[in-house]
Amino acid sequence: MQFIDTGFAGLVLWESGDFYRPDNRGSFQELFNQKYLPFEFSTFQVNHSFSVPGVVRGLHYQAGENAQAKIIHVLKGSIFEVVVDLRVKEPTFGKYFAVEITGENRRHLYIPKGFANGLCAGKDGAVTLYQVDKPYDPKQAKTIRWDDGDLNIPWPLSGKKPLLSEADASGISFKEYLKNPSF
Repeated sequence: MQFIDTGFAGLVLWESGDFYRPDNRGSFQELFNQKYLPFEFSTFQVNHSFSVPGVVRGLHYQAGENAQAKIIHVLKGSIFEVVVDLRVKEPTFGKYFAVEITGENRRHLYIPKGFANGLCAGKDGAVTLYQVDKPYDPKQAKTIRWDDGDLNIPWPLSGKKPLLSEADASGISFKEYLKNPSF
């Protein structure tokens, strides 16, 4: 297992190359094993999504007592994963971290509470698995606009319009978040 520095406190990116075993039948991979990770995580719920090429999901976060930490795995295809630090006391507050996660590179990302996250599905789409440590709470689920000018995230859309949900298209601006920060 190889850990990659993200430059953000608590945000952990790793490659599970040692835990991937291909053979003539296919392959086997350990996606999660607590004993090898430098953080404690208790899975409450596992979510699965399929995104067609050009989908943008996010930037999502959940506040309050059910603020969620997440682990992101890509089973097939690729995503451009973005997290924005919403923790006002951190030196990385308001900055983003972006990484490509694919079924082939076997990267995984642990996102602690206090981050918004989003993704853009790659040219072949993506099958993504999310482990979360708290239940979904629709009253505390929030969205910051994926295309916020203050965050200036370089989404890999090649000039095309993304496919968005209604909630993602109508998220708040980062300036609006600053009026009443959650973390």
